[in-house]
Amino acid sequence: MPDDQSPLAATERAATAGEHAPVVVFLHGVGCARDQFAAQLAGLDRRLLLLSLDLPGHGESPPLPGGEYGVAAQSSAVLSSRRPRPVSGGGPGMSSAV
Repeated sequence: MPDDQSPLAATERAATAGEHAPVVVFLHGVGCARDQFAAQLAGLDRRLLLLSLDLPGHGESPPLPGGEYGVAAQSSAVLSSRRPRPVSGGGPGMSSAV
């Protein structure tokens, strides 16, 4: 479920490298949810902080106010949902544009 910090539901795998670890964010495509990245979160380098987010209106994340789901609205929701530090991201379909 979403936490107090973010309206987006997320799964986070902590990094062994501590708070300065590189961050990788996984974003799913339309009609999917963050759980599709379970194998990646389990298998990638433990020095990385990994986040898998449910985009607005998907999985356990609530829809955006006003029903706007374009790339700009999705990007804004993702960027405002987590720590203000550089991240690398990946995912299929529209999520690669976010």
